Amino acid sequence: MNNHAKSGFTLVEILIAVTIISILSGLAIQQFTRYSRRASETRAQAELRTLHTDVSTFKTDTNQYPASLQELIKRPADAAISSKWRGPYLEKDEIPVDPWGEDYQYSRKPKGSKPPFELYSYGAKGTEADPNDYIFLAQ
Repeated sequence: MNNHAKSGFTLVEILIAVTIISILSGLAIQQFTRYSRRASETRAQAELRTLHTDVSTFKTDTNQYPASLQELIKRPADAAISSKWRGPYLEKDEIPVDPWGEDYQYSRKPKGSKPPFELYSYGAKGTEADPNDYIFLAQ
């Protein structure tokens, strides 16, 4: 008789273990991707909120909305606006980019329009995004 006990794992046991690890890894990566996307969208919302406040402060000081976001950090050329400008309105001397590396989009609308300006990010898909995928400031 053979008194030697077999030790180790069978091929089936190893395959089962590898399969379970693969499934768990896939779920973990999926969750990480979802949380990462949410974090980027939350950051974009926070930066849009800050830019919205800065644009509103510019309006309070000069009695009109900036022609571009650059006017939040550089004195406008128009003498009537320039004399009332109390900027720069951003903490840093640069316009932030969204979490995906794109510029935030700003456009001033004609006087009397509601809302008076648009401020948004293209979102994760960048300039190829469908307008339904844009990230606007949550109201």
